Parts: sequence; structure tokens; C-alpha cells
Amino acid sequence: DLIKSIAGAKHRALIERSWEFGPAEFRRFQQSRFRSIYNWARISVPYYIQRPRDYPELTPERNVYEFLQELPLLPKPTLRDHNTDFWAKKSGFLRTVHHTSGSTGSPLLLAATLSERGLTEAILQAWFRRICGSSWPRTLSLSGFMTPNPNSTELFWEDPISRRIFLSIYSLSPQRRDEVIRLILRFRPTLIYGYSSALGELAHLVGDAASEIRSRAVAVVTSETLHEHERELISRNLARRVFNLYGSQEGSHMALECERRSWHIMPLVGIIEILDEHAKPVESSSVGKVVVTGLCKWTMPLFRYVIGDL
Repeated sequence: DLIKSIAGAKHRALIERSWEFGPAEFRRFQQSRFRSIYNWARISVPYYIQRPRDYPELTPERNVYEFLQELPLLPKPTLRDHNTDFWAKKSGFLRTVHHTSGSTGSPLLLAATLSERGLTEAILQAWFRRICGSSWPRTLSLSGFMTPNPNSTELFWEDPISRRIFLSIYSLSPQRRDEVIRLILRFRPTLIYGYSSALGELAHLVGDAASEIRSRAVAVVTSETLHEHERELISRNLARRVFNLYGSQEGSHMALECERRSWHIMPLVGIIEILDEHAKPVESSSVGKVVVTGLCKWTMPLFRYVIGDL
């Protein structure tokens, strides 16, 4: 995280400016970024190079949002079948590759540079500063990854540099309740982060025993739908406020929840469309499938990617 934070420093001024974008500036920025990454991908990414008819040239006079509607949708099975064809031919500086969990099928191999990962880190730090008062809040992360083995007797592991404790979700059992409560009261987190179901389980486990940290902590939930009963339970037992974070490992979109519980698209990351069964934009407040177009992942750009969410 420290390395990503350093890499993200160059993005901070733009991130701060983006918080103040009005509708016109939001659209101008996204259209300009899309023109750049799209025209570059057509000559740099094998999948798009091989399909010039599907991905024609974007001329200066074209409206980006109208042009986008003419591009084909990219289903997840297609991305899996041609996975590495979506990687740019030039690897970029310090490119690394990781894979998804495969919970919705075969794992995807995702490539990103240090700078791209740094942008995500810088956006989150700017958001944390607004909701927690610190870019580096004392964070209790609940996860099945980066934690002791499920069969281990260890409860957690700690990263003192980033002021973060990783608490294993496999430790959230009645037998370990007292240990978990002692950990929370000792560490005194200002941010509690993880899957909504895991935070709900933690809130149910500790009850009102951690009430003394509630007034200073906020919760951020991600990766799952946050149900109202979970929000209420987390707010009652763990944190003064609960915020939603919506993104993906593919790194092609991000939306953040504000204190009024409205969703805000982060314009630097990607374009989000909500489409009906005919691939047309849905009416306001209607349910549709989420389609994302990345604006910052030059290592693996995805256009009109059907991510699988509603």
C-alpha cells in the first residue's frame, strides 16, 4: 500500500479537482479520456487490432457517448476466452498480473501497472480523508485473503506501516468472540472495511461490547449488496456511518456513496451504463445490467464490458 501510495502521488491534484466537477466538466473529461484510450487501444491491444470493423476509428467530430452506443457489448465469457489478447502489446512500467477469485467462473488474469494501481489507491485515500479525517485511517480489514490460514490458530496479522489489521473472516465465531472484542478495543480502528456480510457478521458477534469505538469509526462495505438490515446492524454496533464502495478488480469503474446515500461515479476511472435487455439505457430508477468502459487501465482497456451486475 505504501508503494502504491507513492505511485499515486502524481494523480492527487486531478483527483482533488474531480471532486468538484460539474456535469459539463464531468462529461468533457470522460469524453477526452475515452478518445485517448480508445484510439490508442485500436493500435496497441491485440483484441481491438484484430477487429477493426467492430472498433472503427473515432473521429474528432463524433460525440463520444453516441459513438459508444455503436460499439459491441463485451460479455465476460468473451473476456475469458481472449483474456491475454486484451493486454497491451507493450507491458508498461512495472506491470503485474493477478487473477480474480473465479467465484463466477474461470478466474480472469488481470494486468495493471504500478501507476494504475496507484491511481486507485490515491482515489481511496482522498475519499477516506473525507469520511474518516485521514488518508491513512487505522483500518480493520475483514477478508478471506491476506489473513491467517483458516486452520491457523492466529486471529489476525498486522501491517504497522499502513496502520492496518487483517482479521480473518474465519475467526468470526462465538468461540473467539472475546478475542475479537479485545482486538477491536485495543486497536481502536477509525475505518472498518470488508464485505457487507462479513461486517454484518462481526456486528452481530460483538453486539454492544465495542460501543466505545463506534463514535469514531466509519464502515466501508464492498463486493456485495448491502442490505438494509445489515446497514442498521453495523451502524448500531460498529460504526457511526456506513458507506458503500462499488468497483471491481477489472478496474474499469468506481462509484462511491455519499453521506446522503447517493451514488457518485468517479469520472477518472470509467464510464458506467445501465442497459435494458435490448442494450438501451434504462429509464431513471429502473433496474438494468451494468456495462462499464475503463478510462484509466491502459494496460488492459475494456470497452462496454458487461460485468455481470444489476
